[in-house]
Amino acid sequence: MEPAKKEITIQKGTYAEPKNNIVSRLALFFSKIAEKWLPDAFVFAVILTLVTFLGGMLIVDNSPYEMLIHWGDGFWSLLEFTAQIITTFIMSYALALTPPVSRTLEKIAKKCSTPNMAILVVTFTALAASLISWAFGLVVAGIMAKLVGRQVRDVDYRVLVAAGYSGFVIWEGGLSSTPSLFVATSGHNFEELVGVIPTTETLLSALNITLVLFIFLTLPFVMKLIHPKNKNDRFIIDQELLEDKKVEEKA
Repeated sequence: MEPAKKEITIQKGTYAEPKNNIVSRLALFFSKIAEKWLPDAFVFAVILTLVTFLGGMLIVDNSPYEMLIHWGDGFWSLLEFTAQIITTFIMSYALALTPPVSRTLEKIAKKCSTPNMAILVVTFTALAASLISWAFGLVVAGIMAKLVGRQVRDVDYRVLVAAGYSGFVIWEGGLSSTPSLFVATSGHNFEELVGVIPTTETLLSALNITLVLFIFLTLPFVMKLIHPKNKNDRFIIDQELLEDKKVEEKA
């Protein structure tokens, strides 16, 4: 019986799962905290509304009625901006679904064969799309995470989604940069203070290009480090959830 026990011990050691690096362990630690304690985004909206409401009464010395009027006027004044954001998203989604773009994304996703490659490809693709437009980057991030999740079934889907949406950090240095385009437009609100600043001094400046390149060339590899090497620590998504549901037309 003794030799058999030794053989089992050796076998376990041979097939032991690799250990996660320190970056991955930190990510798993904060992920557990977020999953357990982080509330819904709507909770933050309610809390910030209450903080602003009380701040207006205590600091600016407005009455509760005045604060309600401010809240109502401010809320409805955002409808134009909200419509612009929604339209941008719809147009970006429509662009992503066009045959040329859709086929390109599918071809890129099919190149992925390992979890590490999946993380790198999704991050690079999302970064490139975000440089074109912030909305297009967000749409492409979701689509690529889904496509690559089908292709690489042992990837941690949490990290894959995070890799896609991490590309959003670069949009301010891209073609849809709101501050840069705002100050480059004649008649903007702060023209008397700063004048009209052309994009050659913002988007096309050496500093901005350097920062964009630095993020583009480092972020994908940081996201790769976050992915757990130990398969037991990965969140493997049910493939049925990634399948496109077919809608049957009623006669």
